[in-house]
Amino acid sequence: MRILNVDDNPDNLYFLETLFQGHGHQVVNARSGVEGLRALEQGDEFDIVISDILMPEMDGFQFCRQIKNDERFRHIPFIMYTATYTSRQDEQFGLALGAARFVVKPKEPDELLEILQAVHLEGDRATVPKPAPTDGDDYFRVYNQRLVNKLERKVEQLEATSKALQQSQEELSLVWKNSVDGMLLTDGENRILRVNSAFAEMCGKSTEQLQGIAAATLGLPDAPVEVPCRIDVQLSRSDGVELVAEAIRTPFASADGKPLVFGLFRDVTARRQSERERSALETQLAEARKMESVGRLAAGIAHDFNNLLTVINGYCGLMRNTLPSEGRAPVMLTQIQNASKRATELTRQLLTLSRGQKSPDSPVDLNILVHECLPMLQRLAGPDVHITTDLDGGLGPVLGDSGQFLQVIMNLTANARDAMPNGGALFIRTSKGNGNNVCLAITDTGTGIPPDILPNIFDPFFTTKANEGTGLGLFTVAGIVQRVGGNIAVRNGYPSGASFEITLPQVDASPLAADSGSTYWEEPPPPEAFLGTVLVVEDRADVRELVASMLEDGGYGVLTAGSGLEALEISRTAAGPLDVLLTDVKMSGMSGLELAERARTTRPGLAVVLMSGAFGDIEGGTPAALKIMKPFSEQELVDKVREAMRISQNTPR
Repeated sequence: MRILNVDDNPDNLYFLETLFQGHGHQVVNARSGVEGLRALEQGDEFDIVISDILMPEMDGFQFCRQIKNDERFRHIPFIMYTATYTSRQDEQFGLALGAARFVVKPKEPDELLEILQAVHLEGDRATVPKPAPTDGDDYFRVYNQRLVNKLERKVEQLEATSKALQQSQEELSLVWKNSVDGMLLTDGENRILRVNSAFAEMCGKSTEQLQGIAAATLGLPDAPVEVPCRIDVQLSRSDGVELVAEAIRTPFASADGKPLVFGLFRDVTARRQSERERSALETQLAEARKMESVGRLAAGIAHDFNNLLTVINGYCGLMRNTLPSEGRAPVMLTQIQNASKRATELTRQLLTLSRGQKSPDSPVDLNILVHECLPMLQRLAGPDVHITTDLDGGLGPVLGDSGQFLQVIMNLTANARDAMPNGGALFIRTSKGNGNNVCLAITDTGTGIPPDILPNIFDPFFTTKANEGTGLGLFTVAGIVQRVGGNIAVRNGYPSGASFEITLPQVDASPLAADSGSTYWEEPPPPEAFLGTVLVVEDRADVRELVASMLEDGGYGVLTAGSGLEALEISRTAAGPLDVLLTDVKMSGMSGLELAERARTTRPGLAVVLMSGAFGDIEGGTPAALKIMKPFSEQELVDKVREAMRISQNTPR
């Protein structure tokens, strides 16, 4: 069918044109009743007229009246399609003028097409409609009443809109004045037109001082803003403080078409600092996890290495008992045992550093510690740093963990190396301090410490090495020193050199000997005496055979097992008494800790000695269990088993 589509809104025209043409109809568009009449008078035949009501020049009511009073056109069905005239009286007036349908916008496309088809079919079947009322007074009275009613509603809407607009302006003004976020309005040349007090406070200026200045002078980008964007900007305050603000900048046009940019600024300085700290913590966590993995690997290596050292050291001791005291053989055995002891200490130090594992506090000779770790320190410092020592020979021991003291020395050495990028000298000195104290001083010839950062050097995560440093080196040093009741001070020679001086309380070395547990009888029993039965459980055959030999030489009866299950079977079936269970902790299948618990269920008086190459494996252990660290000498093993025998003899069976 051929349709005349009349509407002053181009979007509505386009929508109906597209809808009708998409369903095979021909459409002619007009923007008012006047244009619609011209289209009709050109002689084109139309099957339906669909028209808006509120239009300029001639509205839909007038347009419908003209068509229905014209003999040539009154047979064409007329549909009124309106979003403005929606009352029942409007509909009655439109139908009285001759409209076939009075349709209120919006309508679903399918529903509108159904109405169009129904009106077309009715027009084909119906008789020619009567002309619309031509009584001018009556028509204009009703028509004017419709216009007056519509005008009154429009006035009411405008008043409501004006009131809402005024309220919105008041609310906007309150938001502008009281917002904690900074607000900024700039023109097309990036000059400030208006700011709120929050933005002025961010900049450390008054709103009047910011009026009219170039936004770029505050640190804002000078590039034109063409689309909404979110950026971080560095705002420069008048007092020199730098703020980080998260900005959302939105371009728009004023009523007269001038380009403007609205900016919303939120101070995120604290948040960005927190994010950097969180990133540093995440880095530290990753490093800690990496060190934990390295530590687990080191623990396994240390366990195996200490087993080897136990065999080396143990057989050296057994050989010494069978060789003459004269000649080169005893001297060579002594060298082997000394090397074994140094390897043992190095293994424990590496284990402590890699796992953060703390061994029990004991008297530590700082002179020996410095002397033994010098090769390691030289490798750490590099070939361009010359290390010299001045160690006081009359120094007494300090109480602590040798591994942690080693960490203190290594951290301070690394710190000194970083202060001497082109090489230099490092001095390590020990001396007696005031009172009963021991002093350790590490001095370098580096660049020194800038005075402005000196108060913060022991703070956690404080570093001057950008993305390379963790900020935990000196913090860790201070923590270890304070834990043992010591002090750390800095003598700063900026810009030339720095000295870290550590004061530690000296302790009497005599408790070390008393703690060895080597004497429980006034006189050791004769070698031919039978002292008791020991069940030795060790999954390494070489270590198991060595331990058995040591105990047999010491006067003990020995039963051996290569696993926890085998040991439980021996414990269950052995006819005679078992006095001591000497078991390795880390074994395949069943651990020594589990074995001890299960063996005591059948032999309640059984004394237990746990042996391991890593202190962490036996820390805590089982109740009433003694502990011995690998590698150990024959005398240390016999003394520990003798102590266990004493416990066994005093325990009810």
